[in-house]
Amino acid sequence: MIMEQYHVRSFDKPGITSLAQTSGFHGEFKDEHDVVHSAKLDIKYIENWSLPLDLLIICRSLLQIIKPPKSAY
Repeated sequence: MIMEQYHVRSFDKPGITSLAQTSGFHGEFKDEHDVVHSAKLDIKYIENWSLPLDLLIICRSLLQIIKPPKSAY
C-alpha cells in the first residue's frame, strides 16, 4: 500500500536532513524494506508537519553530528 503513495514524497521540498535520515535510513538502501520504511517516514512528515517535528529532526541531526551512528562508518 505504501508504494502506491510513494509519489507523495515529491510534494515535500528537499532539504539537508529528514525524518527518515535521522531515523537511520540514509545512503544506499539494502533492500525493499528500507525503501518502504523510508517512504513511510517521509509521508509521515508530510502529513504531520509541525514546528516541534522540525525541531526534533534538527536535534536528532545535531546529535548525529556529535555522535555519529555506527551505520555512518
